[in-house]
Amino acid sequence: MTAEDAQALVLGGNDPGALNLYGLQEGSEKSLRQKGQGIVANVNTGHFFAVRKENGKWTSYDSYNHSAPKKYNSFEELKKAEIGNSPLYVM
Repeated sequence: MTAEDAQALVLGGNDPGALNLYGLQEGSEKSLRQKGQGIVANVNTGHFFAVRKENGKWTSYDSYNHSAPKKYNSFEELKKAEIGNSPLYVM
């Protein structure tokens, strides 16, 4: 990411550091799986969304890309479809 892109991200209000104000810390896939909920921070696009495990399925609450919560049968499916290498934040 260029310095200009990083500055635009911060000024646009989508700085992942802001998640720390709400008690979230950057974590690992392991911590997200253990907690069962967290935030995906796609720092390349400045887009954040919540994910949560419900009734054995992982659900993405990405209202920008889906008109309703989207369910996945496994964490691996969710990661491949939506998370990629984005930083993960958990409580």
